[in-house]
Amino acid sequence: MNDEQIRQCVRDGCGSARAVSRNCKAGSGCGGCMPLVNIVVKDELQRSEVEEGGVDLLMPLAQPA
Repeated sequence: MNDEQIRQCVRDGCGSARAVSRNCKAGSGCGGCMPLVNIVVKDELQRSEVEEGGVDLLMPLAQPA
């Protein structure tokens, strides 16, 4: 399994590394790659927030006086 396949699992609805592991089997062997799975899942979730309009959360709420 590569990072693009993990990203696709997230796009398909897996919202955590545990869900990716359970549904796509990434990191389900020895678990040695789970840190990488966590990073890829977190990155893809952040990307999807920006694409869905979450970019407003990154903008300042008020301008300094």
